[in-house]
Amino acid sequence: MVIPMKKPANKWTLAQYIVGLLVAATLALSVVMLIYVYFFAKIAINYDIQRTVTEAAAAKSKYVSLKKGKLTVKDGFDEHEGNITALVINKKGEALYGDYPRGAPEFTELYLLHAQSVRWGGELWYVRDRFKGRLIDPESGKKRKIYIRTIVNKKDVSSEYESMAVFAYCSILLLCGAVLVTAVFFCRRIKRSMDAMCRSAENIGKDFNISKRITYEGNIYEIDVLNEANNRMLDRMEHILKQQEQFNSDVAHELRTPASVTLAQCEYAQKHLDNQEEVDNAFQVIYRQSGKINEIITQLLYLSRLEQGRAILHLEEIDLQEVAESVIEDEADSLEDMVEIRKNLAPAETMGDISLIMIVLKNLLGNAIKYAQGKPVEVATGRQGARVFLSVRDHGRGIAAEELDNIFERFYKEDKARNSEGFGLGLSIARKIMELCQGEVTAESKVGEGSVFTLWFQPLAKNSQNESEKITDNNIKGF
Repeated sequence: MVIPMKKPANKWTLAQYIVGLLVAATLALSVVMLIYVYFFAKIAINYDIQRTVTEAAAAKSKYVSLKKGKLTVKDGFDEHEGNITALVINKKGEALYGDYPRGAPEFTELYLLHAQSVRWGGELWYVRDRFKGRLIDPESGKKRKIYIRTIVNKKDVSSEYESMAVFAYCSILLLCGAVLVTAVFFCRRIKRSMDAMCRSAENIGKDFNISKRITYEGNIYEIDVLNEANNRMLDRMEHILKQQEQFNSDVAHELRTPASVTLAQCEYAQKHLDNQEEVDNAFQVIYRQSGKINEIITQLLYLSRLEQGRAILHLEEIDLQEVAESVIEDEADSLEDMVEIRKNLAPAETMGDISLIMIVLKNLLGNAIKYAQGKPVEVATGRQGARVFLSVRDHGRGIAAEELDNIFERFYKEDKARNSEGFGLGLSIARKIMELCQGEVTAESKVGEGSVFTLWFQPLAKNSQNESEKITDNNIKGF
């Protein structure tokens, strides 16, 4: 029984990661924005108050006149307009007209360039001084400078920037809240899709049903790609398992017959030990069946070595025409004119392992002779397009179209009764050898017309284009 995997306490889900990152990013951005708004608002409010007291000093100056060195304040001079206090002072800061507001710094030094901020009594005051003219002192008769001073306590002044700052603070908080709510919403949607994928994966393991597939119904491209990759992996695993099951069945079937025959002959020989002729016949049968078993095991080991990449490759320059001549000569000696082998050979040079290519050609030629039904077998070499080829054609019964995709599988036989000669490993070995030699083997066939198997190779670089144009592709026409 497979127990569904539970999330460890120290592990986060994808949704938790996303929400956590968004929360951290949102909080960090909010802090930065709040700091920025705070300093910006502080500067803006300070500037706004300074501008206000400066404008007030300029406005009050219109109501103060110095005619003949005497101070005259008109009725329009309002000492307390709003929260701003205006007064006329001398160089020492003493009030000549008007009074300082309670708690204000009365002896602040004059500063004419711009409004100054003065912290006094734990409060912040803004002071603006403006030179007005010279006043004649009635006692000494000397002229003394007088100034217009406006002063205000910061807490008594409201700036439009304060409202803007409050609005900014609220907007930042609302934005953070909206981002977090949106993040949680989308994370829940992602989590639902991911949970469905996890449940599908757990069910596949729990039910031992590899034919099931992981489902994803979300809209995130990367997760969809990952899901498709997992499903392709499951397809491949299912295919491999089916191949393994078929392989086990095929090996058992192929070995069962010779093993059964061998056992039966051993029992028969044991019962007829007194008859030397019967014993000799039994041993001959046992020898042949043991040879079949040995051949199956040898071919399986060779195929396994090819599939695992443990076969040693000896590359050299070879001419497929010469290879074909050699193999045909060997086969012709053993055929005793049972089947005619026709040759249509042209130079076809390539790089390859001559021993491996000869194994492939012997397999193809043996199959062609087996199914030729007494008709001629044709072997051709040459060049077609950018590749060189070696082909073997028979004019026998042919192979059905639905069978062509399977003939290169291990132990596959078109004869479903499995009583034909051979073990169904030759074409599998041929395909693996061609892959090792960086070539390709193809098959074409029509029922009742025969089959053609073609080995394709890359030509040698020294082959010129002029030479290749002289060699036609008539030797390897399809059906």
